[in-house]
Amino acid sequence: MLRNWPFHLEIDSDNHQAPLYRQIADEIMRLIETGGLKDNTVLPGSREMAARLGVNRKTVVRAYDLLLKQGALTSNERVGMTVTAADNTVPAINETIEREKNKDN
Repeated sequence: MLRNWPFHLEIDSDNHQAPLYRQIADEIMRLIETGGLKDNTVLPGSREMAARLGVNRKTVVRAYDLLLKQGALTSNERVGMTVTAADNTVPAINETIEREKNKDN
């Protein structure tokens, strides 16, 4: 059963300039930066997020992994992915996203 999560992600599956996983990571970061996702907000699991977005689960896993690497998200046993304090992570996440963009090209 899908929960009614208090946020919505905008992705463009026809946009071939940016991979879907990066679009998802960018949207999650945008929500963190603008306050749409507060610290300790629990995100949907990868299966549920994939179903909401109409994408493959591995795409969501890759987006979550990208955000985990830089500390925007924290993986908590029995809770799932939660948002980490945004003020400490934004510069590092932007650097990681830039490296991922360069790697994809």
